[in-house]
Amino acid sequence: MADVSELVGVESLIKGATYRITYAQKCMKPLGVRLFLKLRAHPRNISVKLPYYHTWLLDMSQIDEINKEKIFLNFSYWGRQFNGDPIFHIQNKDIPMPTYSEMLTAAGAINN
Repeated sequence: MADVSELVGVESLIKGATYRITYAQKCMKPLGVRLFLKLRAHPRNISVKLPYYHTWLLDMSQIDEINKEKIFLNFSYWGRQFNGDPIFHIQNKDIPMPTYSEMLTAAGAINN
């Protein structure tokens, strides 16, 4: 990843907090392709390794646009579904992210 940042798991993210994606990268690992996101979090940047089954969140053209600073996206973690899968939300930075209570109402299947 570009720059030095702390690597954290998704469970370390604050539920409902909005993070700006500043860098994205797909890496080949022994079990398959992983998506890494560098997020702007105060007071320092953090890197998040998403689960294998979430590599589809961004395709390579979107990753290129993020890394060239041509598109700006926000990222949020909303907790886990009852089956244990994490819930992520990615949206253009110019569109307001939903609040945590709005997301709870919309999702309905979040296991807190």
